[in-house]
Amino acid sequence: MGRNFTIQYILLITICILSYSVGFAQTDVDDCVSGVVDTNAEDGILVHNDCGILSVPVGTVSGNIEVKGTGDLTINANINLVTGNIEIKAGASLTINADILNINGSIINNGTLLITGNITSEGKLEVKGTGVTTLDGGSFTSTGDGVVIKPNSTINMLNMSTITAADDIDNKGTITSDNSGNTIDAYITGNGTVPPALNCGSPPCTDGPTVTITLTATNVDLCSGITTAQFPYSATAGDPDEYDIDFEPAAEGEGFVDVVEATLVAGSITVSVPVSASAGVYDASLTVKDVDLNIVSPVYQITITVEAKPEVTLITDNMSLCYDSGGVTFQLTATVVSGPANYDYEWTELGGPHGSITSPINVSNSGSATNVQNYNVTSEGNPTSIQENYNIQVEVTDGNGCSNTASEMFTVFRLPVTGLVYKVKNNIYLDVL
Repeated sequence: MGRNFTIQYILLITICILSYSVGFAQTDVDDCVSGVVDTNAEDGILVHNDCGILSVPVGTVSGNIEVKGTGDLTINANINLVTGNIEIKAGASLTINADILNINGSIINNGTLLITGNITSEGKLEVKGTGVTTLDGGSFTSTGDGVVIKPNSTINMLNMSTITAADDIDNKGTITSDNSGNTIDAYITGNGTVPPALNCGSPPCTDGPTVTITLTATNVDLCSGITTAQFPYSATAGDPDEYDIDFEPAAEGEGFVDVVEATLVAGSITVSVPVSASAGVYDASLTVKDVDLNIVSPVYQITITVEAKPEVTLITDNMSLCYDSGGVTFQLTATVVSGPANYDYEWTELGGPHGSITSPINVSNSGSATNVQNYNVTSEGNPTSIQENYNIQVEVTDGNGCSNTASEMFTVFRLPVTGLVYKVKNNIYLDVL
């Protein structure tokens, strides 16, 4: 009886050991007392007060992956599906250097979790207690749930890591970032700590590296009718290669059009100005972007000020004159109706027998809105033509640097020629032979 009992006991122990071995194969691991590597992980993975490495790809883990006590598990091979949960207890650690294509359950971390691969889960990622989850170039995506960060627990994001959740991220703990271009694609709730760039209000939110532009000027003045404004810049930080401009409604009402995903060229940003835009001040928001990293700069406020052209009138004291023996003198008066001083007056003879008229007197930096020019047209002998037409223009540039022109035509008639018969028609002398 005693012998039979002993044999039965030995058989029972052997069956238990074999059963355990089928589910959890034992393998020695460097620097560990013993290792647990589930080469037949279909029944689940359990590491308790031990360390192990999974180095063989697994199709389906039908159950949980659990790391307990002081256990330390490293997953270096891809897993297609985990039907249960992944749980790391306090004091235990799990490193996932491969991809887990789908988890039916959730990841619950109360210990230390490092993710360098890409994980997709139907459930949530929950970090609790003093648990620390670090994504180092990895990603976590929840297709059906969110992320929960309990008080005193932490998620660290490094090297352009990504968190994407179908539901909110309930953060009562801490989210940190190394500003490398990490992204959170979910709304964040709770009173926990989070870098502002990762809680931008309109997911996806991406932090550094910092992308900036140093504008030489943020306010460009130009004159009405000019159709481009240049915003020069002296430097950028990061690697921006694209820019957007969002005009205020008042500008859009004058025909300004928003700029979307325009290529950033070296040195200057060119903005189109509607030729019909009225004089006024038009505001817009400018951002530059690193397209590859999906990083957007802070918002820069820029302004385009359209200045009205000066309004100028030109009046002559006599539109029709006759030569006398010494020529003829007439007077032109230019008056600036609008436009600030100082004024530049540039007079030009557009048409007429050049050399028969004195050179215009140009005036610079005048404080007077009126400029008077006296012209003397000498006969140089009685002209052979019955009349000479002169067209005089004045161009006025005001203190804003804006210019406008006005012109007047006047006529000088020749003196009668002995032996010719004249008649006058419509105030014009006609030769009658």
